[in-house]
Amino acid sequence: MSTLPTEAEYPPTWYAATGRQGEPRSALSGEQRCRVGIVGGGLAGLSVAIELARREVPVMLLEANRVAWGASGRNGGFVTPGFALDMDAIAAECGEETAARLYALSREGAERVRENIRQLAPDCLMGEGKYAVSRYPAAAEMQAHARELREVHGDRAEYLDTAALREAIRSTRYFDGVFKPDGFHIHPLNYSLALADEIESLGGRVYEGSRALRVFRAGDAWTVDTGVGRLTCEELVICTSGYDAGFYAPISRSVLPVATHVAVTEPLPDNLRGLLPAGVAIADTGMACDYYRLVDEGRLLWGGKITTVKTPPQQLDAVMKRAMTDVFPALEGVRTDYRWSGLMGYCRHRMPVIRRLEPGLWVSTAFGGHGLNTTAMGGILVADAITRGDERWRDLSRYDLAWHGGPVGRAAVQATYWWMQAVDRYREARAA
Repeated sequence: MSTLPTEAEYPPTWYAATGRQGEPRSALSGEQRCRVGIVGGGLAGLSVAIELARREVPVMLLEANRVAWGASGRNGGFVTPGFALDMDAIAAECGEETAARLYALSREGAERVRENIRQLAPDCLMGEGKYAVSRYPAAAEMQAHARELREVHGDRAEYLDTAALREAIRSTRYFDGVFKPDGFHIHPLNYSLALADEIESLGGRVYEGSRALRVFRAGDAWTVDTGVGRLTCEELVICTSGYDAGFYAPISRSVLPVATHVAVTEPLPDNLRGLLPAGVAIADTGMACDYYRLVDEGRLLWGGKITTVKTPPQQLDAVMKRAMTDVFPALEGVRTDYRWSGLMGYCRHRMPVIRRLEPGLWVSTAFGGHGLNTTAMGGILVADAITRGDERWRDLSRYDLAWHGGPVGRAAVQATYWWMQAVDRYREARAA
């Protein structure tokens, strides 16, 4: 077993407090060789590794901290088909046929998560169904969205008008909604740990405390150097994202870390638990995007406040409490027991990058905002490509590693967020 520095251990989230993590796994040392090496022990890397291990491919995974230490182990826990970018924009860029195939792949990813939970960790499943809700009148838009999901993509989806929505969710902030019964929500850290355990049970190796410092190619092989160990492999898959360590420049200059914040309350009294349906997940359609659900003991897990500013607000409790009470004023006196921030990885085009960059080198990254289904999708695509030459990943070929613009690009993205949030506030003010 290895001893990790304090900063490499799990941050004090509700997930860590209720997680089943054990002692740290050993770090890579000496010279190791395998068929496929993976850098990054979040859901992207774990998904590639488990898919390869199930195909009897020798695989070794390197994680700088603990398995799912970053966004994979501290996100909202929502699992639904789709991407961070809306399907109309994908169809405009790729064509309707390709967009339909991509949506089907995203649904395959969501179902793979469900299948993994059923087989490996049934207790990770925390509820079924997801509401998408608007904070201003948007009947035509939401009806069209539900119709597209049903008629184009074959999903189950139901439009709810204002009366029906407010009967389900007791807030006057919401006007129109779409209920997606095929969505579900999970304990993402325990799910990730279950994947790591299964990878090892199938003969793969998972190393923690093994930060990649550089990668290089020598002949037909790729080598990852951690300073105290080297892993040489025939094929390498890089799965770093919002917490990229800078060892591979094309990802560092392309994937923009974007922060979001989460708070978890004390157990709610029975009269407050009735403010929202038990067992479902809820997210609004605004740019700031509040997302929330009831978790164990009737606690309310609340996330949102997307920003390119990586450091959390000084008064994070107050920021999150304002978000909660803006929707549910009755929560004013409720105590917050946990609060944390995390970094997601976005590319400027807001789509995942899953592709072969050069012979033997793959990347699966930039899943920000919709990673629980699309990381599983990425694992399937990369494993199928490596083991049998499948080229479905090429449907994502328009979404490459493109420079995010550095500090200027970060400022431009933040300015875009502010503008879109201002538009949302204007629409909400008109509705009020």
